[in-house]
Amino acid sequence: MSSEKLPVSGEALARSTKQYIDTSYEQVRQSLEWDFLPEAIKAIWENLPEFESARAEREIPIAQVRDICHILVTFPGSTAVRRISDVLINNDIETTTAKAEKAALEIFNLTMRYVRVQNLARHIRTAVNSHLRVLGIESSSSDSRSSEYERNMESIPMTDSMREQARNLRQSVLSNQKDVNDWASEVNGLLSTYSRVSLSDNFYADSSRRFSSGARSVRGAVAEGGLKSYRLRFKQALAAALDIDLTQKEVEIEKTSSKSIETLLHEFANDPKDYTLLYERLQALRPRQSGRQNTRRVEWTFQEQTLGAENPKKNLLKHVLNIDGREFVIEGSRGGFTDDMITGVLKTVSIQLMVNPEARELQAAFENRGHILRVEIERPKKTDHKRLKEILLQLI
Repeated sequence: MSSEKLPVSGEALARSTKQYIDTSYEQVRQSLEWDFLPEAIKAIWENLPEFESARAEREIPIAQVRDICHILVTFPGSTAVRRISDVLINNDIETTTAKAEKAALEIFNLTMRYVRVQNLARHIRTAVNSHLRVLGIESSSSDSRSSEYERNMESIPMTDSMREQARNLRQSVLSNQKDVNDWASEVNGLLSTYSRVSLSDNFYADSSRRFSSGARSVRGAVAEGGLKSYRLRFKQALAAALDIDLTQKEVEIEKTSSKSIETLLHEFANDPKDYTLLYERLQALRPRQSGRQNTRRVEWTFQEQTLGAENPKKNLLKHVLNIDGREFVIEGSRGGFTDDMITGVLKTVSIQLMVNPEARELQAAFENRGHILRVEIERPKKTDHKRLKEILLQLI
């Protein structure tokens, strides 16, 4: 798409930036799923020691490579690992659950560099949308990129002064990079004001109401700790929409330490074509944790523990339900199905729905005094909170 040019009005730049990041996000997903991840998975197949026996019996399993690529760009963390493990088991690539889980975790860790780019694009898109909302520039309610939950989230009425500020920002004429930078900071300041009002104790004085089944999450509000990150991502998107290279020294727009999406995709395109060399590169760039023997990210600690022979949490009670064609998974330790634990996990579900309304799968867990309760919901909806509460109360 063509880039916007200065001078430009605030509203025109905002809409152009929205178009840029929506297009960019889809391009990232397509490039990862159909170009870069397939080559990475093939390199892993040809070189991962865990696949030595399978390699002796078959060529590269193209169908399963495609399945794994789709899983990686669709599902988060432990869900992706579990589904990759299922692919390996169901197609006789691995013969035991333990081997499949180990290989699936290796695949996930080795492809983390690709998944992180999609996460970056998603974060930038979320930041742009939050800033545009306080400007009064909304996506269509029929936009396929907006989840049903997000479309039904509650918007806090803005004060007259906030509406006036938003109108002035939309009508502002930005003539140079400094104007763009200052304008973006002002929009972020308005977002800060809106979020502070939305999340204040005065608005939700009763915490039981906030997390009750009928409570509505606040649309567009950002926690104080995330405002700086949102500001930087917003400016990063504005610069991209204006075709401004933030790596140049003379740039007057606040910079982020992250490389641009385009730069990261270009780096992937320059990866070695030889599968042995590509595998070595993936190994060199895999995520690592200093001071720990295992290479699993903190995100996987619980899954790792549940597989351990000595962990008291390994004997979880698991309930799997199919509701409206969607899978609900509820797991908890013995003693984990109590009023306090249910209240805790429902609060976590509410927060997760608020901060990531576009998620294809919701994952939430609550741990207290050695007990754990966690839920996973496919294609989450706003109404799932009430339904989940009713189900959990039946399990006490």
